[in-house]
Amino acid sequence: MAETDKIKQLTSYLNFKSRVKITDGRTFIGTFVCIDKEKNIILAHTEEFLGKTEDLELPSSMYT
Repeated sequence: MAETDKIKQLTSYLNFKSRVKITDGRTFIGTFVCIDKEKNIILAHTEEFLGKTEDLELPSSMYT
């Protein structure tokens, strides 16, 4: 089965620390482990933040 370019790109993000902002204003920071059948992003070892995360002292180079 041939992988598409998008699947290859997602595979390259495996085990990277990621920041995910969702529409209700929450931000999740954790390790990207997979996407399920419904295309939900699955993060491990995740922290949830409410409000502005720009004020947090997080090195942006660590996140995808």
